[in-house]
Order: sequence, then structure tokens, then C-alpha cells
Amino acid sequence: MKNIEKENPQIDWHLPRDLLCEEKKWQDTIPDPPSELMSPFNYFSRFYNEEFIENIAYQSSKFVLEMDHETPNFTTLEIEQYLGILLYVDIIGMLQYRLYWLSESRYPPIADIMETVLQDQPPEEMQSIDEQIISFKGHSNLHQYVKTEPHKWGYKVFTPCGSSGMTHSFQIYEDDSTCTNFGIRISGNIVIELASTIPEHKKYKLYFDNWFSSISLAEQLQDKGIWCVGTIRENSIPNPPLKTGQELKKEGREAHNCAVNSNSGIVIFKWFDNKAINKHIRIPRPAVVSQYNKFMGGVDLADMLIELYHISMKSKRGYMRIFHWKLNVAVINSWLLYCRHHAELKTPGKNMSLLQFQAKIAVGLTTAAKAITRERG
Repeated sequence: MKNIEKENPQIDWHLPRDLLCEEKKWQDTIPDPPSELMSPFNYFSRFYNEEFIENIAYQSSKFVLEMDHETPNFTTLEIEQYLGILLYVDIIGMLQYRLYWLSESRYPPIADIMETVLQDQPPEEMQSIDEQIISFKGHSNLHQYVKTEPHKWGYKVFTPCGSSGMTHSFQIYEDDSTCTNFGIRISGNIVIELASTIPEHKKYKLYFDNWFSSISLAEQLQDKGIWCVGTIRENSIPNPPLKTGQELKKEGREAHNCAVNSNSGIVIFKWFDNKAINKHIRIPRPAVVSQYNKFMGGVDLADMLIELYHISMKSKRGYMRIFHWKLNVAVINSWLLYCRHHAELKTPGKNMSLLQFQAKIAVGLTTAAKAITRERG
């Protein structure tokens, strides 16, 4: 990746007068919960609405027409059944797909169908931005190898996730043209692009690691009224005004010092644990370390939840892997929204488990089109 960012080498830093200045209080709200909990299928429908499913049906029909010169007419009800089958397969996990409708191992919710036929959720205040990998080993121009990820081959996706694990949007990595050029390096451009869905000047907070961080990125977010916390590489700080790692080491563990950018008010905080750590922040107080650790894990949490019951149906078509990933994300988001409402409404009993919730969505999808009949082929 090309670094096209040109930092201003004349940035002026000074020591902060007061690290306990006014807290940047969030100025937006999460909508009130409904009067009562909805069904899992209704929660799911908020992320996979009728318009989106109609578009899937239209595009699927168009694809078959272009490839096979037939005149198909996929209905939204058939697409809902297909989505339900994918979620069922996730849960049941038979060794071969044909086992679902063979007489010896027949599974009625799927067999009966086989014989007959993201995201307008209001954002959370705290969001972390990181990469995910949609596993795929086939041939694709978008193929990436990331040795540090559990799934090393696949599509690299950048997502902002709330601390709950809810995914708010995504950007698939292509190359330097992945997103709009905002005059900083590609990693910073990705953050600005993803932040475009966040209401401006409401004091939302973003968290990211040193691959994304730069002073220019923090300044552009500041112009939008969005605060950020992130680790930053020391060579990304122009005219670094901080003590060296060796100087902090002599002072002992937990030694720290900081400086404030005279123009933007951005704070650079350097803290020594086992080694020196650089952070730039929009909330100038030493609690930045605990803040970062508390809210940076949203993407990892989303990754973990997706892996629990992810759609494992293989396909040589890479775009199907992305489609399956988006379906998983919609299920996770709808379950997290249900859990939030369950807590806000103080509903008696425990939350429905993710497995049970996904099963109920599958029931809702696969029973939505029982009236459709089709001749055996």
C-alpha cells in the first residue's frame, strides 16, 4: 500500500495545562426499545428487509437469464426459504447436504422445501474499526493473504463495530482505490469512509490501532466532531515532543508523559508498561489506556459471534462467501438488538441464546412460503 500522506513537519506541541478538562459528552441517543420484545424473525427483518430480499430475487433471476438464457422468476418467498435453509444448515451440520432430504436421514424443515422449491440501525456511541477476513481460497482479484488472521486467505473487510459486537457498515478492501482519497494514506481514507455513516458533531468515539492512526486522520475526524482513540507509531508523529522509551524505562513502570498539539488540541500520551506505548486521543486524560482496552474489542467480538454458527456451505463463487457473511452479520446484529431490548425492557428470564434465536429465524424464513408448490425435477 502506498503512503500518500504528507504530514506537516512544523506542528507545534506544548505541555497540557489540565488533563482533566471537560469530558466530550456524547450528544446523540439510542432509540427507545419497543413496548414489548419482537419475534426473532421480526428483529432479523430489520436488517434483511423486504426490499433487500426483493433485490436478491431480481438479481438472481437476472443472473440465470444471462447465463442460461432461460426466463426464471425467483420470488421473495423462495429467497426467504433459501436463507432459512442456510441458517438451518449452520445449526444442524450434517456431513453431506443430500442427507437433509434422503429418506434415511430426512430433516423435514429443509426436506419439505427441497421437495417444493444491512443496515439502517442507529450507530452506537463507541465503535472500533478493524479488519475481518471472509474465508475464501478460490481465485479472485480481491483475494488477500493475512498471516496473522485465523483464516489467512480470503476477502479483507474493514468494519466499524460497537462494543456490543454489532456491525454498523463494512468496506471490502481492493487496492488503493478501495475508497475515496481524502488526502491521507489508504488506512486513514478507509476510516473516514466508514465514518461517513456516523452523525457529525454528536461526539461519537472511534477506536483503532496503529495501522490506521495518524495525526491527519485525527484532525479530519475532529473537523466532523468525531473523537478518536488509537495507538500510533512514533514515526507517524511529526516533531515528537515526548520522552524516549529509555528515559521512561529509567523512571519505572507506568511512567508517562504527554503533549498537546497547539493548533488542534490533539493529545499524544506515552505510557510505559513493559515497553513504551504511544497513543493519540481526543479525550485528554490518562484513563485513555483503559478506554482503549474497553472499547477496541468490538470487531473481535463480532468475529467470534460469526464463527459460532457461520454458514459453511462451500462455493467456488467468491461473491457467495460475501453473501453468506452478510447473512451471518444480519443474524448477529438482530440478536444483539434483541438482547439490548431485553435488558432495557427488563423482560423476565434469560436472553434467548444465539443458537435458539437463529433457529427461530430459520423457522420464520422456511415457513414463509408453504403455499408455493413446484413439480419435482
